[in-house]
Amino acid sequence: MTIAYDKLLPVIKQQSKVLTAEEYKQYDAVLQIVSKQDKAPHAALFAALAKRRQDKEAIALITLAGGGSVVRLVLTGKESCFERQQKLRQALGALLANAPRSLALDVRNACVLEDAVYTALVASAKLPAAAHKEKPPLLTIAGASKKNNHSIATAQANTLARALIQLPPNELPPTKFAAIARQLAKQYGLTTTVYSAAQLQKMGAGAICAAGRAAAEQPPQVVRLSYRPRARQRVALVGKGVCYDTGGVNVKPARYMRGMGKDMAGAAVALATIIAAAVQKLPTGIDAWLVLAENNIAHNAYRPDDVVTAYNGKRIEIVHSDAEGRMLLADTLTLASREKPKLLMSYATLTGTMCTALGERMSGFFANSEKWRERALQAAEASGERLCYFPMPADYKEGLKSEVADILQCSEEGNADHILAALFLNEFIENKPAWLHVDLSAAVCKGGLGAAPGNVTGFGVAWTLALLAQQSNGAAREI
Repeated sequence: MTIAYDKLLPVIKQQSKVLTAEEYKQYDAVLQIVSKQDKAPHAALFAALAKRRQDKEAIALITLAGGGSVVRLVLTGKESCFERQQKLRQALGALLANAPRSLALDVRNACVLEDAVYTALVASAKLPAAAHKEKPPLLTIAGASKKNNHSIATAQANTLARALIQLPPNELPPTKFAAIARQLAKQYGLTTTVYSAAQLQKMGAGAICAAGRAAAEQPPQVVRLSYRPRARQRVALVGKGVCYDTGGVNVKPARYMRGMGKDMAGAAVALATIIAAAVQKLPTGIDAWLVLAENNIAHNAYRPDDVVTAYNGKRIEIVHSDAEGRMLLADTLTLASREKPKLLMSYATLTGTMCTALGERMSGFFANSEKWRERALQAAEASGERLCYFPMPADYKEGLKSEVADILQCSEEGNADHILAALFLNEFIENKPAWLHVDLSAAVCKGGLGAAPGNVTGFGVAWTLALLAQQSNGAAREI
């Protein structure tokens, strides 16, 4: 299987001039975006609708004489980035429902141009695994005074992540995920190193090997992708890639096993991000570490009460086989941190307690420094991907004390498991890099989230690229 990364988005045409009323008739669908403070253009087109509808701040839809559809979206200027993207997606949804062959954005408010471009691309992209087979519409962006390269690259990366996450697990086992990663790395000039299960065993990466050893046909592996511009700074991205999670011997009930092919969202985010960085030629060096495995059921599966020795030599007492994600991340974080990056970021659909705490409409994160906590929140605001910060109080580690090993895998009670998971992972990081850990409770959100339609959101890609962009622009602070 291959993914044509450069074919995921609609064909795009950009022009600096806004559309005339006559030009509206050339498209199957037009989204007109105006500010509440400005006089809305082409009043004659909307006159009939205005007589029928009093709520002038809401989405207004008309059908032109030639059959084309037009939506006018009025923004107040007080919306957050998330709120803008949400409104843009909803307005576009009314137009895209009819599968138009051509779609135009008539952007009358320059302040929302980047969000409009990003949302239109994400909302109109046709994912490879989607049930529909229509081609994405030809997209014209009118009112664009620049090429919007960051918005386009971010939309492309988000779409790649969603395409991977949406693939059924029998079509994306670890071997195929690794093959796609290698294919994209070769296409965009990245170097690749693959650590096989046999190599990981020989290296002493016992946590990875234990969590993945029941999947005999799809043994665990770690794929490292490296992007090396001429830069002193380096960032490491670590992504959990559990391509299917049965729960192991602590098997999941049926209702909780549904959707477990999406437990590789963290690896999809890391892969999509490094490809986007290479496409944009960002000045920051990046390593993406994808730990790919299946948590299966077999006679040799790891079990509660087992004691496993991790790559850094720490002995882990197993409590629950369904806490495989932190086992896989533990050894991979050690691998990544031994390369001494300035910043280490990890992504995983890791704990149910984070979903309990926040639901599916935002994700929680942890940071080991106040500086990076603030930068993470700024990037969240700028990207429209909302984050909520959680602390890692040292006294919570009482819940991870083991009588027979160095550390418990998790607490049997399960209380505050998102915090305990972060504290557990912190034990496997070496050389004291700045660390941000995102528990992707918003990886799947029923009905869509922000710019992303459907249930799969690709959450984390836009946030990470916004964070990296902070370091890359002219006024950037060094990592």
